[in-house]
Amino acid sequence: MKMNRMLTASAVLLTLGSVASAQFELTSRYSKVNYDYFAGFANQSESVSDFLVETTLDVTDSTALAGSEDSSGFYVPSGTAWSANGSWNIGHQYSLIGSAASATKLTASGSSTVSITSSNATAQVASSLPGSEFSIEIALNSAQQVRFMGSHTADGPLNQTTGNTFGYFWNGSTWQIFLVKQVNTNWDDLLNLGAGTYRFETFSIAQANQNATKSSSWEYSIEAVPEPGTMIALGIGALAVAARKRNKN
Repeated sequence: MKMNRMLTASAVLLTLGSVASAQFELTSRYSKVNYDYFAGFANQSESVSDFLVETTLDVTDSTALAGSEDSSGFYVPSGTAWSANGSWNIGHQYSLIGSAASATKLTASGSSTVSITSSNATAQVASSLPGSEFSIEIALNSAQQVRFMGSHTADGPLNQTTGNTFGYFWNGSTWQIFLVKQVNTNWDDLLNLGAGTYRFETFSIAQANQNATKSSSWEYSIEAVPEPGTMIALGIGALAVAARKRNKN
């Protein structure tokens, strides 16, 4: 009986060891969010802009800019009172299952939402390029399959709301593009990737004029897929655990 239990424990340990092989390393992260606001009438105008950059590697993190701006004036030559209010909420976040050195899955999402109201004014608020930009690089020690799934959505024409995701691989001297995901699409792909370094870069932008609200958003996940042999080992491990419980009873 003791020998059977030892064999069962060994099977479980082998199973766990197999699962650990389906992973990737997060080697780099770059986040940038920005906005621009403008409002005015005739030779009177007000503008403000800001951006934020983050490069630290964490298991989970977020980057965002949110706020609003009021502008007003009175143009004496024509007796015109003007006013405007703009707001912005631009950001993204990500989280890992595992650690940066050995992750099994990364999930990320982001959006750019801008809104403007105006009276007798030329007014605009925008998360102009790159808007909400999120870029990561992952390293694979060996060839493996990666599940890449996500979506892009936007509520306006391409000149006001848009977004894309690009995939690149490092060929030893330059970055080469190998996938493009465009606005208003959904995807669920199994990528067969060789050992090496890969970059996934996503952005969304939105621009609202006069009296409007515009939004663009994205979300995706990258997950290391265990090899078929690993899945078989998982099944054997589960059966071994069940058998051990029956022996105890």
